[in-house]
Amino acid sequence: MTKEAHLQLLGEIRAEISQHMQWRRKLFDHPDNTEFEITPESVEDTYPSLAKKK
Repeated sequence: MTKEAHLQLLGEIRAEISQHMQWRRKLFDHPDNTEFEITPESVEDTYPSLAKKK
């Protein structure tokens, strides 16, 4: 995967996660600037198809 394609994929994942109710709740329940690592395991229950992308 090229660097450009990888960056585009990460952008798509961030956009999808930020719109999901479970992740929005997690984002709003924590202070600003809280970092969340996006890994296949952390999105597996919300987006199984994203968890399989590499």
